[in-house]
Amino acid sequence: MTLRCLESIAFHGASITFEVLVVDDCTPGGTPTELSGVEGIRLIRNESNLGFIGASNAGAASARGQFLVFLNNDTEVSAHWLDELVRTFEFRPDAGLVGSKLVYPDGRLQECGGIVWRDGTARNVGRLKDPDHHEFCHLREVDYCSGASICVPSALFRELGGFDSHFAPAYYEDADLAFRVRQAGKVVLVQPTSVVVHHEGISSGTDESTGTKRFQAINRVKFRERWAQELEQRHLPPRSDVRKASVRIRRPVLLYVDSHFPRPDFDAGSARLQGVLRTAQASGFEVRIHAVDAVHATPVRRSELEREGIQVVRPPHSRSLAAYLREQGDELDVVVLSRPRVFARYWNLVRRWARRAILVYDTVDLHFLRLGREFQLSGDRKLLSRAEVYRKMECESTRVADLTWVVSLAELPLLKEAVPAAKIRVLSNVLPLPPEGRPFQERKDLLFLGSFQHTPNVDAVKYFVQEVLPLVCRTLPDIRLRIVGSGMVPEVQALAGENVEVLGYVETLEPILDSVRLMVVPLRFGAGIKGKINTAMAAGLPVVTTAIGSEGMGLEDGHSARIVDDPEPFAQATIELYSDREAWTKIAQGGRELLVENFSAKKAGNELRTLFDMVAESQGWRIS
Repeated sequence: MTLRCLESIAFHGASITFEVLVVDDCTPGGTPTELSGVEGIRLIRNESNLGFIGASNAGAASARGQFLVFLNNDTEVSAHWLDELVRTFEFRPDAGLVGSKLVYPDGRLQECGGIVWRDGTARNVGRLKDPDHHEFCHLREVDYCSGASICVPSALFRELGGFDSHFAPAYYEDADLAFRVRQAGKVVLVQPTSVVVHHEGISSGTDESTGTKRFQAINRVKFRERWAQELEQRHLPPRSDVRKASVRIRRPVLLYVDSHFPRPDFDAGSARLQGVLRTAQASGFEVRIHAVDAVHATPVRRSELEREGIQVVRPPHSRSLAAYLREQGDELDVVVLSRPRVFARYWNLVRRWARRAILVYDTVDLHFLRLGREFQLSGDRKLLSRAEVYRKMECESTRVADLTWVVSLAELPLLKEAVPAAKIRVLSNVLPLPPEGRPFQERKDLLFLGSFQHTPNVDAVKYFVQEVLPLVCRTLPDIRLRIVGSGMVPEVQALAGENVEVLGYVETLEPILDSVRLMVVPLRFGAGIKGKINTAMAAGLPVVTTAIGSEGMGLEDGHSARIVDDPEPFAQATIELYSDREAWTKIAQGGRELLVENFSAKKAGNELRTLFDMVAESQGWRIS
């Protein structure tokens, strides 16, 4: 089993550097020849048998890494298991111990964290269930994690004195460590994106009346005596509801419902949604997301949310939103329905099955406004009819909801005029502020960024290539426009030429954002906040846009962007900003300042805190 464990570690590796220490706890007859011949390990042989606790502490004393990972020899690790454990400490600085999800060799779940009952007995969360069920796939706080695969910062482990020999030779030392980690002000987490196969019972058997296993019952008494006060105050009695007991910290539950899971590399709306979910979680909510169109429920995108603690509700374990609301609606404190069609389809179900939940309508943008502007540009009366349908739908949704979110101050008065009695607030884009990119002289060319499933983007890039770029090229003949975005359509692909490079979808935007000199956003119709402009501002990339593009963003011409509408002035502004280092630097800095002021997590957090206060007032939550 030890060799199989080592083989799995060698096979899967990790992106971080690590060392492998193998502790031979005085094997009778000496270290096996097979183990002595394994390259790439540090072998520690104890002169006497120290038992699990003594051997683990001996290995930890010789370790040189920033983190210690304790891994049983009757385990086999899976891809990314180690990276997922360690990276958890990056976005959860309050973490003190992180454990893996353990599965049996036959694929059933062994444990996704553990519950400690009031009498000191323990239960594995999810035992023998499907490990892919959404309840067992997101990061969360737990009472403890089995020591078969746990990660602890080395400094903290040594500060706590390691595993306590009070529980020698083994059993309950992992639960005791978890309790001491919490006592030190840190949290204990299970990270289900780290998966380890555990051949339970091979080392010590399963019979609690013989061998080392008999210490499980003995040490349970010791553990209960040591932590009697904590157990009495914070833990439920045996045979209590397991789902309730598995939620260590009860928080208001926010369910966000959209047509798809966020795809921030595909569209700006997804980037906003991901930011909103993260901010809601940071504001104190337990966050869940349900996508009514499960086509986009790809494992990679799910795991990005799940590793941060957002529960992704999905088929086949939840057949539909209606079924989910029937089964768990009474747990929900807030339900956010995103976009008009989703709201119109499901709000009645929320009122029926989640009766105490605050119902929020997230507009994302005002569809009737966008369609009306497109009609004014094209004259297509079908667009006018669609705009009227959406106007009625969006106004009715606003009237029905307890709270409505718009994404900009420009949209708020339009909706407020249509539905005066409604409670409407602004929740805009949420972006981090990365380090500043390359300076002016190391950049060249222009960028247009957008999803081409979105009609305003198709119109904008065609308009720029056909009417603006030729004017720019008279002065800057070698300049190129790079067109980047998902959902490429033939009419945009056809724009490729001597001064136009159509790249389409790219997995990583950063290299492009860090190499081009300007972003052009020549939108002639649309609504809402323009995510592409936010993206440019965050990257320190100046923008030339239109009045429509800048609407509701707080941009100031000449300070945080250049705002011009007609082809000639748009081309001239592009040329001037492309050629003038001082003007370029001023607008790059102004954009980043505006991002912090209007589109930061702090700004969004204030709005989510208002929603939190609504929950507190209506349902009696105590908000810390």
